[in-house]
Amino acid sequence: MSEKYQNIEKEINRMNEFVHASLLCKTKREKSGSPIVFVHIPKTGGMTFYSMIREIYRPSELHKINPAAESIETYKNLPRARKDRLKAIYGHMDYGLRDLLPADSAYVTLMRHPVERVISHFYYVRRTENDPRHELAMHSSLYDWVANCKLEEMENGQTRKLSGMAAGVKFGECSTEVLAQAKTNIARDFALVGITERYDETYLLMSRIFGWPIKNYPSINVAKWKPGQSEIPAKTLRLIEKFNALDMELYDYATRLFAKKIEDLDIRHEMRLLQERRRSRYLRWQDATTLYVKMKARKWTPAWLQIAS
Repeated sequence: MSEKYQNIEKEINRMNEFVHASLLCKTKREKSGSPIVFVHIPKTGGMTFYSMIREIYRPSELHKINPAAESIETYKNLPRARKDRLKAIYGHMDYGLRDLLPADSAYVTLMRHPVERVISHFYYVRRTENDPRHELAMHSSLYDWVANCKLEEMENGQTRKLSGMAAGVKFGECSTEVLAQAKTNIARDFALVGITERYDETYLLMSRIFGWPIKNYPSINVAKWKPGQSEIPAKTLRLIEKFNALDMELYDYATRLFAKKIEDLDIRHEMRLLQERRRSRYLRWQDATTLYVKMKARKWTPAWLQIAS
C-alpha cells in the first residue's frame, strides 16, 4: 500500500475513533439526571461557558437565574415538571441560593486571577455605556476606581460569590471567616472550579465529568483590548491585591484543587480529540456552522416554543 493511502487510512481511523468517543460521551450525558449549576462570577469567561451549554442542551433543559429578586421568584414558581427537566441552571447567582436548588446538583464555576479580573471589569464598565457606573469609570483611573467605587465586585468578589454569604457582607467587611466558608464550599460541594487562564483544560475536565462531546468552542465577549499587568503602575497593582487579598488566597487554593483534578482524571485523551478538531479545517467549519445555526434558531424561535421543545 502506498504511503498516500496509508495516511488516508490513518486519518479515517482517527476520525472513526473520534466519532466513537463523541457518541459515548453523548450517551453518558443523556443518562445523567443531576442538573449542573453554574455559578457565574463576572469577568471570568462565563459567556463562553454559556455558549457551550446552549449548544449541548435543549432550551427546555436550561434556566437562567440572575441576582434580581424577581428572577429568583420566577425560578421558585416554575412548575415541578419544568424543574425536573432542567439539565443546567446558570447565571450571576450567589452560592447562597443552593437551598432553592435540587439537592443533587453538580456545582461548577470559573475563577480568574483577581488582578486580571479587576482590570477586565474596569475596562468592561468603561466600554458599556448603559452600565450605571460607566461615567464614573470614564472619569477615573484604574487606581481611583478601585479605591473609590465602593463596588463589592472589586473587593474579594469571587470569595463573596462562592462563600454563600455575599448578601450579608458589606463593602470592606469581607473576612477570613468568609474565605474559610468559600474554601469549604468549593472543596466539598463543587464538581469543578475551573480556571479562566486554563480554559482548554477546564472545558475538557467538564467534558470528562459531564460527558460532553468535544468540539471547537468560540471565545465569547472577550475584550478587544485592555492593558496587561506590565502596563499597569505598580502602586495600582498593589492596591488591587490589597482589596482582593482573600480572593488571591482563594484563587491559589482553587488552582491547587484544579491541578489535583487534572492529575486524578487524566484528560490527555480529551486533549488529543480537541487538537484533532482544531487541526481539521472541515471540523472547525462544522463546529462553527452548527453553533451559528443554533444561535439563530434560538433568536427566532418564540420563548414559549423553546420551553415546550
